[in-house]
Amino acid sequence: AGVISLTFNETVRARGSLMPSGLTLYGTNNTVSMPSLTLAPLTAVQSNNAPVVNLTLVKVDLDTLKLLVQVGTSVSNTYLRIMMGAVQDMANGSNGIATTVQQAGAFVPDTTPPNLVSYTVDFSANLMVLNFDEPVNSSSLNVTAITLLNRAVNATVSYTLTGGSVLTQSGLQ
Repeated sequence: AGVISLTFNETVRARGSLMPSGLTLYGTNNTVSMPSLTLAPLTAVQSNNAPVVNLTLVKVDLDTLKLLVQVGTSVSNTYLRIMMGAVQDMANGSNGIATTVQQAGAFVPDTTPPNLVSYTVDFSANLMVLNFDEPVNSSSLNVTAITLLNRAVNATVSYTLTGGSVLTQSGLQ
């Protein structure tokens, strides 16, 4: 998950010269539009020098992208802008790519559900905080589907919430 595969018309220098921070994802081919996501410099380059280069997004970029519902949810709203010089070919003197914007040729949607990693309950404040391993759409939370148990296994007491409201916007909490 979180892999961007770039295909070029010739072999490019992948490791050591490809600059992920020169790559930006947009929801349209109008690169003035917002929102957008410029990749972190620490984005992992998975490939050796080749015409196909795979990049693995760092967690913060992947989480940010999941919150940008106007970008990267289908082929129709996934455009990549490559800044001049962000990619070099194999020639001596390295011919850098000119600035270009390209729509995704294929798209694989996120099908991995989020996991609850921790939670806290403050009964004096009537507050429960849920922490997930990836961003969630807070409006999709069904509070009445939450049941509190006195034990993880062989519970003898349980209480299903009968209502409540979501106080935060979409995100990790």
